[in-house]
Amino acid sequence: MSEKKYYVKDLLTGDGAWVGKDVFGVVSGSHLKPAIFTKSELANIKNGALYKRKWRDLRNDIDFGEGWEMKVDWEAKHDYWEWINPLIELVPMEGIV
Repeated sequence: MSEKKYYVKDLLTGDGAWVGKDVFGVVSGSHLKPAIFTKSELANIKNGALYKRKWRDLRNDIDFGEGWEMKVDWEAKHDYWEWINPLIELVPMEGIV
């Protein structure tokens, strides 16, 4: 199964701008066509500045701190911790009309 795809909304500007891609990485602005990202792609941008995922290790289970949520990957049958930068909102592709 392929990874779910998301648009990324910039919450910092307050104008509901979408985050887009350019040759230098990531840009935002209301004039841009929204870019589509998977969570894996977001994790690779600026060393996880927008999104991070860490697999849960039951032998050394720790809470990563504020903003981290525990999730379950039912296909992999594994729990993981997920962090989404509070300055963005991930909007599933099917959530846009």
